[in-house]
Amino acid sequence: MNDYPSLFHTYRWIRKNRFQKKLQIYRQALATVLDITISIYLFFFLIISLIALQNWLREFEPIFSMFENVSNDVLFLLFGALIIRAFIFSYRNPGVYVTSTEYQLSLMPYIKERIWLYCLKERVLKLTFIFFVLHVVIFLLTPLSYLFISKIIFIIWIAHMAGIAIQWRLFQDSGFKKIAKIFLVVLLFACIRYIFLSKFIPSAILLWLFISIVTVGAIILLFYKPLRHVDWVKVVSYSDIKVWSMYLVESLTKVPIKPPKKYQLFNKLFHGKKAKKPLPYDLSVISIRLWRVFLKEHGDLLLKLISTIFLLIIGLGLQGKWLLSVSIPLAIFIMNQMVASLFAYQFQQPILHALPWRFRPWFQSFKKWYVVLVFFVSLAIAGMLLFHHISVWAIGFHLLFYILWMYIDLFISILVRSNNMIGFYRSYRSLYLLRLSMMVAIFFSLISIWISMISTILLVAFVLINNLEIKDVNSA
Repeated sequence: MNDYPSLFHTYRWIRKNRFQKKLQIYRQALATVLDITISIYLFFFLIISLIALQNWLREFEPIFSMFENVSNDVLFLLFGALIIRAFIFSYRNPGVYVTSTEYQLSLMPYIKERIWLYCLKERVLKLTFIFFVLHVVIFLLTPLSYLFISKIIFIIWIAHMAGIAIQWRLFQDSGFKKIAKIFLVVLLFACIRYIFLSKFIPSAILLWLFISIVTVGAIILLFYKPLRHVDWVKVVSYSDIKVWSMYLVESLTKVPIKPPKKYQLFNKLFHGKKAKKPLPYDLSVISIRLWRVFLKEHGDLLLKLISTIFLLIIGLGLQGKWLLSVSIPLAIFIMNQMVASLFAYQFQQPILHALPWRFRPWFQSFKKWYVVLVFFVSLAIAGMLLFHHISVWAIGFHLLFYILWMYIDLFISILVRSNNMIGFYRSYRSLYLLRLSMMVAIFFSLISIWISMISTILLVAFVLINNLEIKDVNSA
């Protein structure tokens, strides 16, 4: 007879103590901003606000009735977007959370597969409970029909269940292999979207067939040798962060919880052999190495930026050619504004307070890292242009125009910030007018290839005439 308790009782004891510990932390955090009197007032205010919100939403019943007539095409986009989201989140979310406490149980006479299965059951039950509560809240507050709410919640629930399997499998892969799989899924999604638009198969049948195939594939991924080639150190590190990350406590203490290692892709990109070499006494080389460190520290922001641009270009591009024309200039503008802000923020780092620096070498070295971002954005744009049956040679001219404008728009964004930093103020009306005209040209470029060709020639002439350069000022 075994002297140790069963795995079920041990796991339940761990979960009970973890819940009590987190509840105690939440109480201590709330005690710093709330007392009993304020809590009672907030509770009754919340009840009254929910009743008022319900009455207000009832006035928009005709709009909700129109919303219920949403096509299967929109439901397909919703399901596909959640699946792609799972692929993107697989960089930092293992799907099944096996913390250091659960992993230590495998050192005792407990089977690791059963421990993992308990963690999976907990994750599934927690998500199911959340979506059940969401279903009830939407049904009570909105005039939407019960069947429509159930349909939407069911599709979202299935997408999240499939996402658990996708995240668990892809979390173990290396960064570049993961990128290749994401691109393949996006291409597959674009092909299925094309079948939707062509009406070869009725949309309702194709929607549920697609959901069924994804569900069966997720079950196979999840239960066919799920613990093969598992990087347990990585899984445990990220699981601890996910389980013990409490947004309220982080907001009050201003101390974000981060894993000890960043994304594997950024580790490979920023921790190569060149990163370990000694720094030479050459500003152009030193600046490249310092950009490596700076971009690694802001890898989270860069990954969010790339994901946002991809969703913007692909999400709107799948809706039609004219929405793709809107998404391309908007994505370039957002990308360069964020990148220019990062460039300016670098000069606020403490190490630069002790080093002499000039803007021109820093800008030249920064553009070498900017090539990576341009490559991914150009790849997304080229994929969407192919999706809309644009010829290969036309895509080449379009990309030449877009890439040239990316670099010129980056120059404009950084020029404004760098001049403001050194106190050199001037009027940028002509540059802003150029930016507006090029955004309009990009919008209409898909109508005729001649717009891209003429705009490219004009941009080259503008660069040659104006000799665009960052003002070279030495901090020393």
